[in-house]
Amino acid sequence: MIYKVPAGKLFLIGDNRDDSTDSRVLSAVGYVPLENFIGRVGMIFYSSAPGTGASASAVRSGRVGVVVH
Repeated sequence: MIYKVPAGKLFLIGDNRDDSTDSRVLSAVGYVPLENFIGRVGMIFYSSAPGTGASASAVRSGRVGVVVH
């Protein structure tokens, strides 16, 4: 599918591209206005791996605190 992003808006995709409510869901999130952003990402604060079946999700400690370039 092709999306035409209007001027002054951003198109955001979630980190779980197959199961995220992000800009592809125009009725829920859609295109995000630039004025909604106040800064840049600098570091991963928290990351978890999804659980499978009976197991709970696990913290991805190797990603926590990683600086984003």
